[in-house]
Amino acid sequence: MSGTRHTNTGTYNSDPWSFNGGTNYNNQSGTVNDYIGQANATVTANSTTKTYGQTVTFAGTEFMTSGFLGSDHVTSVTLTSAGAAGTATVTAPGPDYAIVPTAAVGTGLGNYVIGYVNVNLHVNPKTASVTANNRNKTYGKRSHLLGRSSPPVASLTATV
Repeated sequence: MSGTRHTNTGTYNSDPWSFNGGTNYNNQSGTVNDYIGQANATVTANSTTKTYGQTVTFAGTEFMTSGFLGSDHVTSVTLTSAGAAGTATVTAPGPDYAIVPTAAVGTGLGNYVIGYVNVNLHVNPKTASVTANNRNKTYGKRSHLLGRSSPPVASLTATV
């Protein structure tokens, strides 16, 4: 049996075919209408973490795929997340923000219905250090801290 071979999705009308029956069967030929439907494939973003205050920039290559056949493949996707901003908080709505993959680019993608799977970008708290600065004061005397006269004898420095 021979006929036209199709490798992409679509409707193919009036495809010729033939059958060589050899010595036991009659030779036959004709046409057939073919339809090749799209297969399902998936693009899943890669999860990641960051520390509060950091900004995440996506290159478009932070993903995994499944379901693609042969040489069909995804080279990049658009990735977005509200958690990527340096101002994304650890508290509500954080610490977990969706990383949303969309708009796959690649080869042979028209052969697929592509499903996109969101994952999380997790925001970790930033470490802060507080150091007490030693000060001396004589009993009964006012201390001059921060440019004014005040009773405290110590000051604090915070680093974030």
